[in-house]
Amino acid sequence: MSLRHDPVNHYTVLGVDRTASPEEIKAAFRARAKALHPDTNQRSDSSVEFHRIREAYAVLGSPDQRRRYDFFTPAVAPAPPPRATAAPPQPVRPPGRRRMLVSLAVPVVLLALLGYWLFPESDEPLLAPSPARADVRAGLADFEREMQVTMQQSAPTFSVTAPPATEVEVAGRDGHVFVISGQADRRLKPILERLSLEYEQLQEQKAAMNTRRQNLEQEHRSMDASDPTARVALNIKVDAFNREAAALLRAIEWHTREVNEYFDEVDRAGVRVR
Repeated sequence: MSLRHDPVNHYTVLGVDRTASPEEIKAAFRARAKALHPDTNQRSDSSVEFHRIREAYAVLGSPDQRRRYDFFTPAVAPAPPPRATAAPPQPVRPPGRRRMLVSLAVPVVLLALLGYWLFPESDEPLLAPSPARADVRAGLADFEREMQVTMQQSAPTFSVTAPPATEVEVAGRDGHVFVISGQADRRLKPILERLSLEYEQLQEQKAAMNTRRQNLEQEHRSMDASDPTARVALNIKVDAFNREAAALLRAIEWHTREVNEYFDEVDRAGVRVR
């Protein structure tokens, strides 16, 4: 099977060398995708260029697809310049109007034929073997998901954003469900995330304090009552434990108060549905 040489190949579309690493290919693709995405670029040809870089990344972003592409599209070295040969001097004549028009029309026709040859009217990837078309489509689907994640992570840089939800269901006291507005959810959601994280940290501290209490009780049972030094050392440990336990108890009480205030706010901001 013979393949034509494509001077505008996937590497030139992404602006990288054929020896570029996967990280360089991915970085080049992300930069060009952000610049040419139809949601941010209003040029008439941005969608066409975006489709081309998406096809290029679907092939070059997969190691197997890239090896297959490099195998079927080897780099072509530029042809050596022709050797200069002596030519007899020709009389210099000013170009006529017809000759000038012909000299301009020939390159235009050649460029049009070259464009039709390089970019046929087909949605299939250029120079992709038929058995790999399903893999290319799967790679494009993965790219679409990755592009959505990228757009969400860099949402402030895009002018088009999804409208926020108008109503959200949240959990209230005793497992009841409340419907609150999207604005209230954006205000209460960070509070709930902070309280959830604090609850996990308090549970870890509580478990650690229980372990220390058991160790102190074991040390007290095995201590020699006639040894005054051991009694003093144990009393120091017990005093430190009591201070930390009191501080943990105050933190738990404060956390419980904040949790109750959060649920009170949910009750005020929402409507109970079940």
